[in-house]
Amino acid sequence: MKKITLFYFVLFCTIVNAQMTTKLDTIQNVDKLIKPLNKTDFKTNILYDRVVSIAKLTDFNNKKNESTLAHFEQALSELYRASKKSKFTSVTNFRKKFTSVVLKNSVDIGIINTTFNQLNYDEKENTKGALKLKKGKLIPINNKPLFLEKHLLVIAPLKKYGVGQEITYNFKEAFLLQETDTKIVTLTASFGTQKTYTIINNGKLLQQSIHIRYTESGHKTLQFTATFNDDTRKTTKGKLFITASNTSLNRNPDDGIENGTITATIPFTGYEAGDVPIYGQLEYRIFYHGTPNNYERILKKPIVIIDGFDPFDERKIQESDYPNDGEEHPDAIETLMSYKEGVEDIPLIEKLRLLGYDVVIVNHPIYDTPPPVKTIDGGADYIERNAMAHIALYQYLNQKVFDNGSSEELTIMGPSMGGQISRYALAYMEQHNLDHNTKLWVSIDSPHLGANIPISVQASIYFLGYITGEQQAKDQYDHLLNSPAGKQQLLIQHSYNSTSLPPYFQQYHTNLESNLPTFKGFPQIPRNIAIVNGSLTKNTNYASQKVLDIRAFGHFSFIKQIKGFQIENWFMKGTGGRNKVFYGFKRNGLSTVSMTSNFTNPLVYGAMDNLQGGMANAHGDLKDEIVINLQNNNLVDNYSVRTYISNHSFVPTVSGLAFKNQNFKWNEPIDPNLICSDMIPFDTFYAPRYNQDHIYFTQTSVDWLFEELAGNHQSPPSNTYIKPTITGDPEVYTGQTVTYTIPKVAKATSYTWDLDFNYNTTNYTPWTLISGQGTRSITVRAGSPIIGYISCRPRNSCGASQLSYKAVRSYNTSGGGGGGDDDPCDNNYKLSISPNPNKGDVLTVTLAPDYPTDPCDDINPFKQQIKNTIEIYDMYGAKKYSGIYNSNDISITGLRLKMGVYVVHLTTVNGVKKEKMLMIE
Repeated sequence: MKKITLFYFVLFCTIVNAQMTTKLDTIQNVDKLIKPLNKTDFKTNILYDRVVSIAKLTDFNNKKNESTLAHFEQALSELYRASKKSKFTSVTNFRKKFTSVVLKNSVDIGIINTTFNQLNYDEKENTKGALKLKKGKLIPINNKPLFLEKHLLVIAPLKKYGVGQEITYNFKEAFLLQETDTKIVTLTASFGTQKTYTIINNGKLLQQSIHIRYTESGHKTLQFTATFNDDTRKTTKGKLFITASNTSLNRNPDDGIENGTITATIPFTGYEAGDVPIYGQLEYRIFYHGTPNNYERILKKPIVIIDGFDPFDERKIQESDYPNDGEEHPDAIETLMSYKEGVEDIPLIEKLRLLGYDVVIVNHPIYDTPPPVKTIDGGADYIERNAMAHIALYQYLNQKVFDNGSSEELTIMGPSMGGQISRYALAYMEQHNLDHNTKLWVSIDSPHLGANIPISVQASIYFLGYITGEQQAKDQYDHLLNSPAGKQQLLIQHSYNSTSLPPYFQQYHTNLESNLPTFKGFPQIPRNIAIVNGSLTKNTNYASQKVLDIRAFGHFSFIKQIKGFQIENWFMKGTGGRNKVFYGFKRNGLSTVSMTSNFTNPLVYGAMDNLQGGMANAHGDLKDEIVINLQNNNLVDNYSVRTYISNHSFVPTVSGLAFKNQNFKWNEPIDPNLICSDMIPFDTFYAPRYNQDHIYFTQTSVDWLFEELAGNHQSPPSNTYIKPTITGDPEVYTGQTVTYTIPKVAKATSYTWDLDFNYNTTNYTPWTLISGQGTRSITVRAGSPIIGYISCRPRNSCGASQLSYKAVRSYNTSGGGGGGDDDPCDNNYKLSISPNPNKGDVLTVTLAPDYPTDPCDDINPFKQQIKNTIEIYDMYGAKKYSGIYNSNDISITGLRLKMGVYVVHLTTVNGVKKEKMLMIE
């Protein structure tokens, strides 16, 4: 270990702010290492050793020799930084010249022709090069050149995909980047067809645009051959995927599907200086009601489903919209709208169509504004601008429904960011007296109070993108985390240095409260309901725990093994807590850097990463991407994932329910029956027992939703809240005085107690509540021998919470076979039911003797004729089931009971009645 430290010298760059302290250590700074060297051979001023090699340009033309848009941009980024930003241009500036992505049939071609230098240094076997590293210095070891010169040709299409039967390939001077004396004299190209075209002749660009007709979709390999002024020649390739026909725009009329686009009539201006009013746009697809091959293409009963946050418009409406390119794509919106029934995926869209709904799926595309043209990424654009386009859509749909003679009102479902977009649109319409004609608004795990991507993941993406130079990671940081919609929703942002909430986040919520002051921007006319994917009681993992540790190693001649890469992530601490959340290390030849980030949590809500809530797995996504890159890194011999914990809170339950007073610890248990009408802006909501993935449906949540769609108002589910446990002695003697207590329930103002005993004799002493009714503790006097239940229901001005209960029994103090529970020959037996809680499918009821052995063999009821009556009552006394069985082991199937608490009654041939509580979840 001592040897390794001798090779390093460190430059500290520390960024301090109220939330995060980040320290960058630049180890083995290349420009300082080469300062004493003879630079006769360093002629290009582009030193490739200054950057981490991801594009692998050193041997590109001799090995892979095939480029894509992503590779081309990575190569440009590396060369720009390797020249210390003195040559070429940044990727950001280069992209400004691209033909718009909206023009899917027009593809620009980028050309890099350059010479660059690289140190003649072989870290695995020094003698193969001209230098060795000793005590932090580069030492020449022979007479070989200290700097090698490499000539590079990279040509690639500047789009990942093209769409259309005729594709136009554009060659422009702006995309011909030459930083070398070895200039291109001639360049020929073929585009996956038989014909070859001359692009450059005698050093001049001849062909500006070439039109190629494709009859089949698939990957197209473009081949380019260049001849240079030194009479050398190179051939290289570029690759993209061409969809020869757009199936989503050429629908079979029998499929009952129709596409359309909408442009807002109300513009919106962004938050940045110089922003101008822009009219938002959206695209939609109508799935008309009916059955396969019998769809009625008339809009009568619309239900709108809205896409959420989707930078670069990667999530399509249907799977058929994706190119069949063999790459992994996110699930389409239609696919996300499904649930599992056993192992089978059940699509919600088809169920809704069968019920007579016309399903309108809304996507927020990438589009161009009128001149001066600006390209807008709708899936990551301002929530308000998208909302303005939705206003135009709702007006259009209502007019079309009216024209078709229907009086149906709209139903609008907003998953994730779609919930915020529709919320803003509906509230804006109400505020400005615009009729939205909406009867039901469904918010589905929408982050109304903000979303959370762990600060450790944000720091990781920054490290990989801005420190190690991975262009795709930089794009994620710039266009996902720092997009308008991303900044409007993230409660914690790596790029913002303050103890207050980030400015875009604040501006968005200010717009809600000042522009739409009525109930903080929530619509009031429709019935508002919410589905959240977070539990009400169970947190996700633990605060400040290490959740990711990945390390990679390489072997070298002078050391057996040395670390080449490391990423560590931790969850944040609770309010006011400070801890290390990120450490990153990257070594690639002589370019080595590390970064450490410590974070102080400024939020009163608590540790955002591990709250109960709809879950995401950002650390898992990060891990998978890193592992893929390590597998493709020829300097890494082995790697290991030492720590990995999946899932974090993405949309906290409190955020999904939009608590009006949000200034409390968000990990506190939430009692659905104690949420007053002035606490959340929803008429009712659904939440699962356990945290689920963000935008995840189950049979239970779908059943709940479809009841609401049918007009049957649903209560919050009872299985989400863990009932407080009543404490007190379960076995007492007749006449004994006992105290029973329930823990404090948040927001409860009173506690209603009940003594539930069913006596089947005429002469008995009842159990009596002596004192404490309305409080958390009661004192009771036990009555005649019996089994019964003491129950308590917390209450406040909004109503009652769930019922807690405790089984108790009393005994005769004197014994003597008086028929009490102390008499081994009475006719009471133990009653058990399972499973409990139960899903309402199969219930097993078992009777057993109350004692291990039966001393009263002559009157053993188990030897008499067996006849048992089972009755099940709900908590309001309504009988829900009755059956007679000639067995002491009873199996009941097909109960079909709704979620709640029930009482199971048993009556035997001896007239003994027993009770047992049953929970249906």
